Amino acid sequence: MTFTYSAEIKAPIEKVYSFVTDPVNDTRWMKYVVFSKQMTAPPYGVGTNVRHVFDALGQRTDIIWNVDQYEPPRLLTLSGESDDVKVKGTLSLSPSATGTRIAMEAEATLKGFISVMEPLIRSHILPTIEGSIQTLRTLLETENQNHH
Repeated sequence: MTFTYSAEIKAPIEKVYSFVTDPVNDTRWMKYVVFSKQMTAPPYGVGTNVRHVFDALGQRTDIIWNVDQYEPPRLLTLSGESDDVKVKGTLSLSPSATGTRIAMEAEATLKGFISVMEPLIRSHILPTIEGSIQTLRTLLETENQNHH
């Protein structure tokens, strides 16, 4: 399953990138992430591991993410795995006339018994990504206005 979504955020690219690459912020903008912690020593970069606990569809899922590509302020690629799913995610940022264009691509492969739930899970993933990006936009645009 592959999902893509992009949006404009009225904030500078550096600000957007530093926000999305700080695991402390993940529970603030990522829908269903109830816990986020960097598991490796700072700084954040290639090889960093981040633990997320998701609570969605009545299921708690623990995923350890690995930072595969870290190219500030334009690219972040993560891969993660739990008992039920293998995921690869890419965030691409580019400057735009109004601030930053952010594009998210997620590729998920379900494993084992949960794969029978693929239609249900598929129907929830894109709205989850869209909701997360909208929350990110609201947080950063509000913060950006307050600093002017």
